[in-house]
Order: sequence, then structure tokens, then C-alpha cells
Amino acid sequence: MFLVTTANQNFWKTGEKILFLGEWCKLYDQKHIWSKLDYETLPSHWEDTERLNHRYTYMDNIYEKYLSCLTLTLNNYHGEDNSEKYWRIILGPWLSIFIGVIFDRYLSIKTVINSKKDTHTWIPPLDIDQWVPLDTLNFSARASEDINFNLFLYSQILFRLEKIPFEIKRGCEFSELKVQEGTQSQGIFGRFKRTTKRLLGKLLSKTPDHYKQIVFFESGLSIGDFLKLNFLLGKISCLVPKKDSAPFIASIQKDRRKNLKLPQSSDEFESLLNEMLSKLIPMSFLENYLELRKFSLDTFPKNPKVIVTSYAQTYNESFKFWAATQTDKGAKLVINQHGGGYGYIDTLITENHEIKICDKYFTWGWIYKGNPKIIQMPVLKLSNRNYNIKPNKKGAILWVTATYPIHLLRLDHFKAGYVGEEYFIRQKRFLEGVNSKVFESLIMRLYKLEYGWKEKDRLADLVNRTPKFYRGEESLLSQIKKSRLCIHDYLGTSWLETLSMNFPTVIFWDPAHIKIRKSAMPYMDDLRAAKIFHDTPESAAKLINEIYNDPMFWWMEPQRQKVRKKFCYQFSRKSKNGLKEWKNELLKTVKGDALVKENSNNF
Repeated sequence: MFLVTTANQNFWKTGEKILFLGEWCKLYDQKHIWSKLDYETLPSHWEDTERLNHRYTYMDNIYEKYLSCLTLTLNNYHGEDNSEKYWRIILGPWLSIFIGVIFDRYLSIKTVINSKKDTHTWIPPLDIDQWVPLDTLNFSARASEDINFNLFLYSQILFRLEKIPFEIKRGCEFSELKVQEGTQSQGIFGRFKRTTKRLLGKLLSKTPDHYKQIVFFESGLSIGDFLKLNFLLGKISCLVPKKDSAPFIASIQKDRRKNLKLPQSSDEFESLLNEMLSKLIPMSFLENYLELRKFSLDTFPKNPKVIVTSYAQTYNESFKFWAATQTDKGAKLVINQHGGGYGYIDTLITENHEIKICDKYFTWGWIYKGNPKIIQMPVLKLSNRNYNIKPNKKGAILWVTATYPIHLLRLDHFKAGYVGEEYFIRQKRFLEGVNSKVFESLIMRLYKLEYGWKEKDRLADLVNRTPKFYRGEESLLSQIKKSRLCIHDYLGTSWLETLSMNFPTVIFWDPAHIKIRKSAMPYMDDLRAAKIFHDTPESAAKLINEIYNDPMFWWMEPQRQKVRKKFCYQFSRKSKNGLKEWKNELLKTVKGDALVKENSNNF
């Protein structure tokens, strides 16, 4: 059989029976081509969900081993003596993503090898120059969206393992090729908010450095909440406008990369990892490091006492350089939880990383017993009047859906229930379960980015009827205002928001693919008993058929409201005194957690 590892048809040998390595090879808009071929598709190596925790532990051990070694290696490369925490903040997000991406691609190739199928394949020339990433975001975008970058990764693994015969095919198109489609715009109002925030940030950045003791950067706070918080604090803190990394592009230093000291490999995967890491470590950590760090330290405030962020700790290289430098000097890093999954999905890599690098972690209500970093805080945006939405009795039934990259980027996506095509099968089952009245009122809100899944076409082929779809600039809150009921089929952020705003909500997901941590199980069981959460699409459809005419009557049942409030207090907490709670906690952090009088306005 001819092994196909890519959707790039230049590397398909259609005259033979084909073994597709995975669903990502079969883009849905190419169905008219691949459906006519004689082919098999290899089953995903992630189908065995029982092995997830073992694999997480294995990769976490590798991550810590490599981080420790790279701390010494990169310090030596740059002639510096930075702490491991410094490099954990700067390098850690990329290293974690890189290990996961290569491990996933490696397991796919190993699945072919272990299948004992007689295969051979084509690979492109393995010239590394065009594929060296600039930074963490650049690597992540390529790994999740770029068809040819993933062909390059699979080809590197095939070349190194030497277990499957291959031929290098030259002369084919092998440049960047992305499958991402959709819109990231948020309409006129969204653009106005971004512009206002940027202008306000520029204005506040002109204030003298001695005022900038608390610096907010991509913190998850609205402009209004930021200004109100400043008023309560009694002094102007600093809201820094979003900054992208400067586009420094030095020459790739191949010889120095080859000589990077990496850990001694203890198995086949680590040996492969060593080969690929030295080639694909981003330029921001090697060739562009000094220029990028200088840009970062020149751009951000010089001597903050507290740094508050929610989004920047993963992909914003400039922020990470600055935050790592300042925390080594004694500044406190506060990370504000930025979405769903945290606190209730078992063992999230991103959550573990964020807790390790910060001094305080502001959650939406959950705790880790015995971890003083974890601070239960209200979600300020949930108390905003924009979230005070009443159902429209004659409105639509809004169904909020998700999507993920065809090429796996984060193993956390499997923890959140991502199972590729099976997701659409569950949606099909739900659509087949609702009655005609529900169906007529249903609006299926698609994620703003498509990633090549072609959801509309897939569902049209799966079911005899498809609902009204929406993918566009209108915000979720705007659509909720025109709806009577909100349905969610994944455990992201939106279901926490509609539960918190006390909007009629029904959730269904697959418990076989989502492991809930023990501390959260009682709350999930209560939602299940209240028929807010459903294990199957059929169960959710049956309930909605019963309540669609007046969801609010069902929703306001006293016991159901009690369950909702209990859950929200733990996982999407809001408070009338939220700003005051934030003020007090930030002042304590500035003071080094000394007791702060409630009416104190001085630093």
C-alpha cells in the first residue's frame, strides 16, 4: 500500500491502494477526488482514552528533563546565567507544544509500522531553512494549519526512523499551504473597542514609571473594569497596548544549532526529539534572542511590582521576555484564568504550566487544596450589564459549537473531548433527535475559524436536513439576546458564561472522551441530575423537544436554580463586590501579602 501522510496531492500515488495516515489527509473539499480511490484510513492512536494520563505523565517528564538541560544550554549559548524559571516562562510554552506535536506525529508513524502493513511513500526534500520557526506563535500556526509543514514533520520522522521505505520526490509544490478559513473580525463595535483600548494604553504608557507598579497586559479586563479598578486603587496603574514581537530575522546558524547540548536520549522518541529540536527551535530563542529581548525591555515598563495577564503567557514572545526578566528581579506575576476547561477537566498541560510560572493564579472559583498560589476570584466581565440578558420567548434556539485544527496542536484538546470526525457524528445524532419545531428555530453558531473541516458540507452529507448556520461578525452575546435557549456541545468558555448569566442552558458532551477531575465530579453530577448536562445527544434532544416552547419555565425550577448557583460559585463566579476583591488582592500582592486595610489607597 502507498502511505499518504498529507492532503498535498502531489504526494499521493493514486495508481495504488492508499493508506491515509489520518483524516487530515482527506480534506472535505477534496472528497470528489479521494472518495473515488481505493483506500483505507488508519485509525487514530488517540482512540484509547485510558492511555491519555500515562502519555501526559510521560511527556511531562520529558518536558522537565529538556527544560532543565536547555536552561544550561541556552545560558551557555548566550553567555548568561538565567534561572530555570526565566526559561520556563520564555521557552516553556513552545517546548511543551513542540514535544506534544512531535509525539503525536511520531505515534502516527509508529501505528503504521506496528500495523505490519506493507507500505511505502514519497517525501519531499528535507531542506530545513524554510521551516525554522520565528517564535512560538509561528511554530504553532504552522503545526496546526500548514499542510506542507506537517508533511515536512512526518517526512523527518520517516527519514529518521528508517522503518518505512520512501522515495524523495523533487519538483513538487512544497511551500506554505494553510487550511484555515473564516473570520476573526468582531464587527464595527469590536474594532472600535480594540482601537479605544489601544489608544488608552498608549496614553497610560506615557505616565512616569514610578506609577507603573501594577502593569496589566492582555489581562482579560474590559476597559471599563480597568478604569474602575484604577479608581479604587487610588493611583494609575498601567495598561500596556498589545505588542507583537518585532520581526527580527537573523541568519540561521546551522553549525551552532548542531552543537546545542541536549539531554542524553533514553528511548527512540527522545532520540528523534533531539534530532528535530536542534533544527526547529524558534529563532526567537537563538539567533534573534538578543534583539528581541532588547526590544522587549525597551518597550515595556521598567520596574513593575506586579504584572497581570490572562493571555500573553503562551504566545506573546515580547511579553514573555519582559515578564521573565522582571520576575527574576522580584516582580510578582499574576495570571488571570482566561477561559473554560480550567478547574474541572483532568490534568491540563496549560493549566499546570501557568500555575508553575506565576506567583498568584486568579481562578473563576475553583481551588487546589494546599496550593497558596490559587486565589478564588470573581470573573469581572460576568458582572457587566452586557451579561444581564433575558431570554427572548419567541427567539431562536442557539447552538454554540467548536472546532479544532485538523492537525493536532495541543494534547489538551483531547482532554476537552476533541475526537475529530466523531464530533460531527454526535451533532448528526442531535439533529436527528430534535422535532421539526425545534429544528425550525435552531441556529447553529459555528466557530469563527473553519480549519478545513467544512462543517456545513459534512453535516449536509450526514443528515437529511441541516439547520440554519451562522459564521460571521455578530458576537455571541448579541445572538443570545435574540434567543430563548442556548445549547453547547463542548466544554469551552461559552457554557460557563450562559450558566452564570442565568440564561436557559443545555449541554451535551461525551463523558467517554472527557475525564473530569474528582473534585469537580459532584458538581457535574448535580448538573446531570438537573438535566442541564446530558451524556448523549439523544438525551439533550429529548429534553429540548419537551421544553422548547417555554425554556424559562423549566429553567427557573427552584432545585435546578440551586444546582446552577452552586456550580457557578465554583467555576464561573461573579460578585457585586468583584472590583473591591480584585483591588484588595492586588494591593496585598504589591505589599508582599502583608495585611492591607480595606480603605487603603496607598502603595
